Amino acid sequence: MENFGSRTLLELGLELAKSSLMSHDFAIQSVIRQAAKRLRADRSYLFLIDQATETLSNTHEWCRPGVPPQRERVQSLSLAHFPWLREELYRQNVIHIQDVDDLDESAMAEKAEFKSQRIRSMIMVPLRAQGGVIGFFGFDSVGDLFHLPPILSAELSQLGVLMSAAVHRYLCHQQSVKLQRSIDSFSTQFPGIVFQFRLYPDGRMRFPYVSSAVASMFGRDPEKLGRDGRPLLNHAVEEDRSRLFSQIQRSAKTLSAFTENVRAMTLDGSEIWIEVRAVPQRLADESILWHGYFHDFTEKKKSSLVIEQQNRRNQAVLDNIADGVITADSQGRIQTFNLAAESIFGYPAHQVIGKDVGMLMPVRVRSRQLALLSELQGKEPSSGRREMVGVTWQGREFPAEVKLSRVLDEDGERFIGIFSDISERKSSEREIERLAFYDSLTGLPNRRLLRDRLSQALASSSRYRTHGALVFIDLDNFKTINDSAGHVQGDNLLRQVAERLTDTVREWDTVARLGGDEFVLILKGFAEDPQRAAAQARKVCEKVRSALIEPYRLGDSFYSGTPSCGVTLFFDHEVSLEELLQQADMAMFRAKDDGKNRVRFFDAAMQDAVNSRMSLESDLREAVRTEQFTLHYQLQYDQNSMPYGAEALLRWHSDARGYVSPAEFIPAAEELGLIEPIGEWVLKTACKQLVSWERRGKPFSDLTLSVNVSAKQFHQPDFLDTVISTIRESGVRASRLKLELTESALAFDLQTVEDTLQSLRNVGVKVSLDDFGTGYSSLGYLKRLPLDELKIDQGFVRDILDNGNDAAIAKMIISLAGAMKLAVIAEGVETPGQRDLLATMGCSRYQGYLFARPLPGDHLVRHLMAEC
Repeated sequence: MENFGSRTLLELGLELAKSSLMSHDFAIQSVIRQAAKRLRADRSYLFLIDQATETLSNTHEWCRPGVPPQRERVQSLSLAHFPWLREELYRQNVIHIQDVDDLDESAMAEKAEFKSQRIRSMIMVPLRAQGGVIGFFGFDSVGDLFHLPPILSAELSQLGVLMSAAVHRYLCHQQSVKLQRSIDSFSTQFPGIVFQFRLYPDGRMRFPYVSSAVASMFGRDPEKLGRDGRPLLNHAVEEDRSRLFSQIQRSAKTLSAFTENVRAMTLDGSEIWIEVRAVPQRLADESILWHGYFHDFTEKKKSSLVIEQQNRRNQAVLDNIADGVITADSQGRIQTFNLAAESIFGYPAHQVIGKDVGMLMPVRVRSRQLALLSELQGKEPSSGRREMVGVTWQGREFPAEVKLSRVLDEDGERFIGIFSDISERKSSEREIERLAFYDSLTGLPNRRLLRDRLSQALASSSRYRTHGALVFIDLDNFKTINDSAGHVQGDNLLRQVAERLTDTVREWDTVARLGGDEFVLILKGFAEDPQRAAAQARKVCEKVRSALIEPYRLGDSFYSGTPSCGVTLFFDHEVSLEELLQQADMAMFRAKDDGKNRVRFFDAAMQDAVNSRMSLESDLREAVRTEQFTLHYQLQYDQNSMPYGAEALLRWHSDARGYVSPAEFIPAAEELGLIEPIGEWVLKTACKQLVSWERRGKPFSDLTLSVNVSAKQFHQPDFLDTVISTIRESGVRASRLKLELTESALAFDLQTVEDTLQSLRNVGVKVSLDDFGTGYSSLGYLKRLPLDELKIDQGFVRDILDNGNDAAIAKMIISLAGAMKLAVIAEGVETPGQRDLLATMGCSRYQGYLFARPLPGDHLVRHLMAEC
């Protein structure tokens, strides 16, 4: 074994340093061979460590002739199986094993491995790089033992430094090549051009890396762009190029990423749209290096231009729609906002686009109204009309009618809202309600609202097991003061009476005016015991009487008057609403008979009138059993005084009573539960009459026939089936049948009512809303229900020429019908003046004695034939 000497080490070092990356393996092989011969070794080798798996692999080997090679056998050896060797290598010192047999028990695995290779003595030199061990080279002797003097150990350490540098350089190159291949593989699959762009302080521009797609798209050589990058940037059209350079300068100054869309000319001369995205970093030499990509989005740009053009056309259409139209995405962000919406809410479109739609709603109802959008999400595309509350930019709240729709398209889920400000309509509804349910003189509830309040009081009495009292009050000698002092002072007196009554009773009681000098009180919350309840009611009534006998100031003078009060108690539903009104009225007349200025309670002596009612009920049951009813028909006329239809009116001629007014027996039939069989008989008889007219030909075959349907009959579970089966069995054309419903029939379970009416419409049956304007809260239902006609109650027609309130209500009903695209007919038209006034208001259909009285079927035929 000889020392290397400085000259030999220098020669070996130069051979390693001068080797190229291509000749790396040859140089390593040469060095380990020369070193082995110098040391008279039998075998030399180079092992590298895979840091990820901590395994050893023999990459280079030289063997003296006759010594078996081991390279193929010793690949991917786990360092964990050779703990002694691993520890010695990581000490980074030259390892000298003079005699393998001398290894102790800590190196038993290593000893076994070395013995399997017939090694007697060995030297291993660690390869070091970046503070760690990357491998080792070594020498084996299978014959003689190695002796390692200090000078030789030092020379091997120096050779290890040279070998470490060469191996590390090669490994770094291999890693770089692998990384480059990965980048190239990725960039070829990327739909664009991946690049690194470098801007130097002196203005030079280069592309250290640019993917191969640049050649096919722009005809540029990546290597040449690595020397000068301007030719690629010059593909941008001139006006876009200056903008791109400005972005590059701004990004270099702020070190912020940028995105820019530019037009560029390709290799074949066509113009394309390029999206440029890049992220900068500052290098040590103050140059800026961007990592980014170019992406051809020409087709997407063309599509977006088409969409923008379409959006502009759509916006133009939306801006010509009278209603506000707002669209929002699935997150509730506003997408479109037409001119009408700007006018309604006061915001210009650019201030709301992209904002949450909740900004258009008052805070107090925002969460509840936004929940409507949530309810629509995930459901099948649908729409629905609702009332909501909007808020303008000034904070003014207003009622709005909104048609909300959920749609699905290529952009995903969207919501469309069509808004209309219904402030004026709501104001009209409130005014109609005020006129219909409140006394115009005193502002107190009128007869219609009183009935509703009394119905509620009866329900409350039943629920809480308390008595209530109904009190009729009539002002004594009011006609005298009204005639002597004049109507103005008479009205003044009535207003003062209303104020005193309101101030005297409790806040949960009701004060109503029926008309003239008649007032009604509904008193609630008295004791369950009838004697105590009567005493409590009398106390309140005496308080009321005392308040009303105080003098009234009428102009420059004072007037003193007295009231007569009739009282009846009610508890649960022991008696009907009509009976209560009758009882209180009877008690009030008893007070007058007893000298006026009295409080009188209904008692058994007043029961005679009630007994007559019971007799009526008995006769009515017999009439239903024996079918004592007939139908009369009252013709309906159009604006040309031509008949177009008729209404079927129920008549009863009793053997014992003679002719009985419908106003008397129909309410009784309702209360007794007889209205359903009577209504079914009426429907079947009317359909038979229509078939009979059909056979006669014109004009009878063109007549429609209106049939009244009570609320109880309408809400029977089999009502719809009964109507349809009656139509089929009779063979009548469904389009000639019209059902007249009162508002009370529509005031409960609105969804079921809406479904039933729609089913009737589907089979061809028309629906008219009878006595319109007399019900309670009817306008809240009107906009949702599939109706064909509104019928103005004769109560508004009777005094239409003399009563401004009636005229105003009739005009509002006609206007409302026109706005809702419904036909409107006035009933009870008895004079040409009434007809002419209604005509000027826009009403074109009439029914009443002016045109024809109700007639039996055969009489109507003769009447019409005479007219024709």
